[in-house]
Amino acid sequence: MLFPIVAWTLVGTGWVYAVLGILFEPWRRLPILLSPHPATALDASLTLLWVLSTGGVESPWFVAIYGSIIAISLRPRPRQTMIAAAFLGACYVAMALALRQLAGREIDVAVRSLFMLFVGGGAAIVAHARAERLTSRAKLLELTQEVGRIGTWEWSVRDGSLTWSEELQRIFGVPTSFVPTFEKFIGAVHPDDRARTAETIQQALANRTPFRFDHRIVASDGTLRSLHCRGVVVVARDGTVTELLGSSQDVTERRQMEDQLQLTGKLASLGTLASGVAHEINNPLAYVASNLELLDRQLVDLEGKLDGGSTKPLQHAVAAARHGAARMRDIVRGLKTFSRIDQDGKTAVDLARVADLAIEVASHQIGQRARLVRDYAKAPRVPGNESRLSQVFMNLLVNAAQAIAPGAAADNEIRVRIFTDEAGRARVEVSDTGSGIEPEHLGRIFDPFYTTNPTGEGTGLGLSICHGIVKELGGDIEVTSTSRKGTTFALSLPAVDASEAELRPASEPKQRAVTTRKRICVVDDEARYAESLRMLLGYDHDVALAPSAERALELLSGGQAFDVIVCDLMMPGKTGMDLHDELTGSSRERMIFLTGGATTERAREFLARPEIRYLEKPVELPILEAMIEEVTTLASAGRMGA
Repeated sequence: MLFPIVAWTLVGTGWVYAVLGILFEPWRRLPILLSPHPATALDASLTLLWVLSTGGVESPWFVAIYGSIIAISLRPRPRQTMIAAAFLGACYVAMALALRQLAGREIDVAVRSLFMLFVGGGAAIVAHARAERLTSRAKLLELTQEVGRIGTWEWSVRDGSLTWSEELQRIFGVPTSFVPTFEKFIGAVHPDDRARTAETIQQALANRTPFRFDHRIVASDGTLRSLHCRGVVVVARDGTVTELLGSSQDVTERRQMEDQLQLTGKLASLGTLASGVAHEINNPLAYVASNLELLDRQLVDLEGKLDGGSTKPLQHAVAAARHGAARMRDIVRGLKTFSRIDQDGKTAVDLARVADLAIEVASHQIGQRARLVRDYAKAPRVPGNESRLSQVFMNLLVNAAQAIAPGAAADNEIRVRIFTDEAGRARVEVSDTGSGIEPEHLGRIFDPFYTTNPTGEGTGLGLSICHGIVKELGGDIEVTSTSRKGTTFALSLPAVDASEAELRPASEPKQRAVTTRKRICVVDDEARYAESLRMLLGYDHDVALAPSAERALELLSGGQAFDVIVCDLMMPGKTGMDLHDELTGSSRERMIFLTGGATTERAREFLARPEIRYLEKPVELPILEAMIEEVTTLASAGRMGA
């Protein structure tokens, strides 16, 4: 050896460096050590010093230079590997000259130097191919993380260093220059989840078992995000825990979807319950309303015929009761409308009627916060679905109410304005004097899951659904708002054109005056309601009762003829639909159906048929009489079913 002290020092330094590097991994705290340029310079210098100290050109360890070139090729780009190989070759020649070892070894030195270039070239080619594969896989991994919103992390237990992938930095909303630490991570966790998160990690370290848990974070921009975290504990051969490796997936949107699905399930259950309750209420409400109308007529007939008394006080009481029954009828119809399953059928919708139904259902919430003003002008009917438009009105009314703090109803106003715009379209404006919407939120107000409500209040889907319904019907919806002054949502919908003129709802016939006395058969299993209809219609017609479809068939087969058959749609045993199927000719065409709610698919399809005439319970007597007159008029003209 030329310089034994240097050689042995290098050996000792190498061993110390290797041991310290394995045990403490200093590059975690000093990322500069992972940079290829300092590492390349250090490797080349140490290798040359080793060759120099062990004999220079005569050293048997000159092959270490080839190993150094191969090691260098693993770090920088191919051209840098060639530069390093050329530099080492030149240094080897310079070493031979400086030590005066070139004489007699010119060919050996030249061959070895050229071979260094060959080794560098070959290593560069192999390293380049490997680097391309690694780069491609790294890009694929990065893309996969971005698509899956999954960030990876690595936490060294020994020195506390924490490494995040770029995707995890994006999830937390921090720049790429951000240096993560465990303390910063815990600080970003939602305060309510912080203790549980730290406890889960500590238990995993103590038990040395894989772990998974969900937690929330507050990103740098203040948004709340939900993460699903998985990790494993890495244990060294000596049994000590060295690090934790894991991933954190942003599942915010999935959680929102799951919450919405749960809410949708609850709403579906409530809708089914509301539909069933409405159906059950309809029958008793129907005969209460009918009997009140009958009582009102009889009181009018008795006026002036009683000795020493007037029926006026009783008439006022009955009128108040009828008003209450009418309100109950409107609320029940509103519930049925919102819970209706047949969402696809189109009718010519009266927007004022839809607005009134929504107002009835939302009246309690509105009444606590503001005065409600109906500002209705003449507006065309629109082709649409009453149930879906009711959903739009209901959302807008509830939003308007929620924008106003309760307790000052006299000082606030919610106005529903319906009119015809300059283009002949129906226009609806729902305005409130509430808190308004900040300008930065207006551009996203119709985005799914976007809400300005506090966390946990609302799903951010109401206005998005409204926007979709209105657009599907060929309309437009827009919003204008002033902070702390109020908001106006405006809907513009196309009017029914000539090709859609036949979309008039079957439940709203033109009212006609009663002309001649007719024979009517009322088929209904609800005896009280059937009796009240018999007494009401009995003023102008001859009415027979049939408590079932079977009894109605017996009357008809026994020779009795009826001008009109008023039949309940749903009855035990044979339904009104079954009766319709068994009748033939004019008897079938003279049927008017009464329904408390089409609760089956067959019933909905049956009522959707254009030749079927029906009214919803509780029936308004003038409309029923008008339909009876319409049926008999068409029958006498021979145009039934046309």
